[in-house]
Amino acid sequence: MDTTELKAMRKKQMLVTNLLFITMLMLYFVFINNVNITISTQYLLVGILMLIQVILSMVKGSSTKSFIPIFEQVNIYEKSKMGKEWIKQRKSNRIWSIFLCVLFFFQYFFNLNSKTIMEVDLLFFSGLLILLLILLNTTMLLHIRKVDRGTTEEDFKTYNRKWNIISIVLGIVFGFAIIMFAIFYALTIG
Repeated sequence: MDTTELKAMRKKQMLVTNLLFITMLMLYFVFINNVNITISTQYLLVGILMLIQVILSMVKGSSTKSFIPIFEQVNIYEKSKMGKEWIKQRKSNRIWSIFLCVLFFFQYFFNLNSKTIMEVDLLFFSGLLILLLILLNTTMLLHIRKVDRGTTEEDFKTYNRKWNIISIVLGIVFGFAIIMFAIFYALTIG
């Protein structure tokens, strides 16, 4: 794949990923505002959705197939470039998804007796959306940069381990940023 095709593929990947992410969050926002569900039910629904995603990922295995053509093209490209490390990365992503799924189920059980109805403020939701888009695009750009600059499978040795460390650090930093944003928001409207 020449550099022009690669840049076009990556731009399309970024565009489709961002559009899907924004669309899913907007649908979630509309759902939360139109259906009265408790916070515990919200945790349960997100946990179930993540569990479905993990199961589908396990069924898919190391296949590059995707119902979205650009993602299939990216998978084929990255698998050919990264080799075994691509499969390790997929397994690692499943483990992280299972961890988050379990976290949501724990939140569900800890909030089971809560009768608090989930309400989302548009301003807060918009700020959260911006923070999540920054996180999504930062991690995607770091990954794209590493994969596209690698020339042999040797360039990707220990990539998965390093990426997990980077993910943990970014998760902590963005978790802190989201908490600070929520506190700042609560103080300014309160």
